[in-house]
Amino acid sequence: FLFPLFWYGFYEFQCLNIKTFFASIIGIITVYLFAFVWAVYNEGIQAFVDLLPHYQDLLVLQSFGLTLQDLLVLSLVAVLFIISGFNIFMSGLSEKIRTGTYLNFLYLISICLAVALVLQSEWKINWTLMIYIPVVFILSHFFTLSIRKITSWTLLFFILFFMGMYVWQVFF
Repeated sequence: FLFPLFWYGFYEFQCLNIKTFFASIIGIITVYLFAFVWAVYNEGIQAFVDLLPHYQDLLVLQSFGLTLQDLLVLSLVAVLFIISGFNIFMSGLSEKIRTGTYLNFLYLISICLAVALVLQSEWKINWTLMIYIPVVFILSHFFTLSIRKITSWTLLFFILFFMGMYVWQVFF
């Protein structure tokens, strides 16, 4: 799912060429080659076919079961993510071009992973772990470069909020 997105990122970072494109293809083939050899050696070719993603499994929409605690955390992080994205958009002129390119790619990959999380919620844990990485970079950029008091108070609020959510999860 993510290779076309990474190829787009390579293009944006001006490092996509024939060599990097085929290197990424070879990376995909290598993983499946090891899985193929292992499956054929142990159980036969049908074991390898069972490992491959099936078309009907890729388009399965599951109910997205969230608890109240999950809803609170996700909605608060989503609001902060939208605010930081707006900040990236507004301060894009004052940032270096390279930094803006990185942040825009991280924002794009975060949105794509959020869509994948909603559409394929049966793999909620995997998508959630992947989405943490770009979101953390975006939010850290937002809190690091801002010198306004409201941003400092927002960071303090979020730290206290997440500490409170931890206490709620452990003791209740």
